[in-house]
Amino acid sequence: QTRDIRFKQIIQKLIISLKQGKSFSESLSAFPDVFTNLYVSLIRVAEAGGLLDKVLSRLADLSTQEIDLRSRLRAALVYPAVLATVAFAIVNFVLVGVLPKFVAIFEASQAKIPLPTKILLSTSFALRKFWWLLGLGVILGFSGLRSFYRSEAGRLRVDGWILRLPVLGPFLLKIMVSQLSRSVAALTQSGVTILKALAVVEETLPNMALKRVLADIRLAISRGKTLTEPFRVSGLFSPIVIQLIDTGERTGKLDAMFDEIADFYEPEIEFTLRNLTSLLEPIMLLLMGAVVTFIALSVLLPIFNLISIVRR
Repeated sequence: QTRDIRFKQIIQKLIISLKQGKSFSESLSAFPDVFTNLYVSLIRVAEAGGLLDKVLSRLADLSTQEIDLRSRLRAALVYPAVLATVAFAIVNFVLVGVLPKFVAIFEASQAKIPLPTKILLSTSFALRKFWWLLGLGVILGFSGLRSFYRSEAGRLRVDGWILRLPVLGPFLLKIMVSQLSRSVAALTQSGVTILKALAVVEETLPNMALKRVLADIRLAISRGKTLTEPFRVSGLFSPIVIQLIDTGERTGKLDAMFDEIADFYEPEIEFTLRNLTSLLEPIMLLLMGAVVTFIALSVLLPIFNLISIVRR
């Protein structure tokens, strides 16, 4: 029934694979771009324990929560993105299409050209004459950053910087810890050991710095340390997370405590998202206003000087 042609083809291949005698988890593992290691691991455990219906229901809930969070993030960024695009288009139109018409007037007059106008004229000249060079610089810079980020050391460094960014870093960390906790809870509730659950979830994390922290935590646990201690030593997790993990470890209810962590963070993420959105919109408007004011003054000031010369 699906209308997505690519997904329809994947389902058809899954049916063929199942008819050939392969297990459901083995069939899904052939499509890692669609079905993550978390999905495959949960379904493999479900097949062994006869819990496929419950695990599939749990996966559906996880997917719904993830889609909901992504849609809210996209919706929050739509308005600022539209403002930025419109501002960029207007400024480029003024610099390339409108301002050159005033250049001849300013040069022919004996009026003194103010500093803002000189800056604007230089910018306009650079955009008109060297746009290809600027474009090439942007492409080369982007390619260089992309190559650096694709290397393991580069990605680790950039992801570490992202987590240390003011406001944005803690917000992104909350999102990842919430998703990590929900996934660990789903795995442990299905009978997966905590070490295996952390290994599976580690592969699904988008941030290399957090992946490295989780790998260190797994190593510490395998050497006999408690779960709480390496989480505390990492310095990335808040006291409430450490406290809930400690409680789960003492009571033998780690799966419930990881669910509690996700439940704690989800409303906080939504609250932070609303605050960031409400702050971002006026900041964007102020920046647009500042740019428009600068352009207007740069054009009007020499005109005023020219009028004063004509009156003399």
